[in-house]
Amino acid sequence: MNPTNQVIINLVVSGAGPLARPPIDHERGATLTRAIAATVALFSLGACAAPTIRTSDQSQAAVGQVPAQVLALAGPYQDLQTVWLNPEDGCYWYRHGGQVETTMLPLRTGAGKVICLQNSDAPSAAG
Repeated sequence: MNPTNQVIINLVVSGAGPLARPPIDHERGATLTRAIAATVALFSLGACAAPTIRTSDQSQAAVGQVPAQVLALAGPYQDLQTVWLNPEDGCYWYRHGGQVETTMLPLRTGAGKVICLQNSDAPSAAG
């Protein structure tokens, strides 16, 4: 074996020279893995936001069309200008404008009970 070949083989085996692999930076790899995991988590949480969906048959009733009994039962913290009767569940709902989003919430009494229609079409406080 030629001495030049012996030197090249020794450099490759020892991890030095032009054919050697660069050292692996495990700390940099871990940081990159954490950054990717954080990005995936952020996008995943964004998908959890529940959209507010209104269908065309859920038209809002004017306050004049909401019975006085319902307005008397309603708690003071709700927007009574946006009350409407949901025909699917027979309960009254109102539009709540929060800091982040506007959503529809069930109309509640001062004690926190949901206001719905009974079978006789008279409003009641359901538990």
